[in-house]
Amino acid sequence: MMQMHPYILNINEDAQLSGVVKLFIQEGDWDIGLCDSSPTSICIRGLGIQERHAVFRNEQRRVTLTPLTGSKVTVNGNAVVQTTELQHLDRLILGSNCTYLFIGFPSERGGDDWSRYDYDYFLSELAAAEGIHLGKDKIRYHIFIY
Repeated sequence: MMQMHPYILNINEDAQLSGVVKLFIQEGDWDIGLCDSSPTSICIRGLGIQERHAVFRNEQRRVTLTPLTGSKVTVNGNAVVQTTELQHLDRLILGSNCTYLFIGFPSERGGDDWSRYDYDYFLSELAAAEGIHLGKDKIRYHIFIY
């Protein structure tokens, strides 16, 4: 399966548990969310995960992710509310803290080292998108006035 299809790889707070779960995205539409009996669903559990949370579409060697109403989905630190095309090594947060790394088609992979994308990387990226920059010894807040 890994040689044929893109997949999402779990990233966990405990580094030893990262990369243990691989959820494959085969051709067609795949609902992701709390478990149901549908043969085209990907089951996950976690804080803020809805019954039907989002839909992955794998079509013509493109994978998109569409959040469903009321679902929290973040791609590369930015909240998304509409269909987004995924790129190899995109970082996904589903719900409050279900973190995954998108691994694209085999032709996109090369010799990538995904180990730098640990749980802290996800949180730092999310914080930066919200205007909080984490330095070695300080936290800087940016206030935007509209």
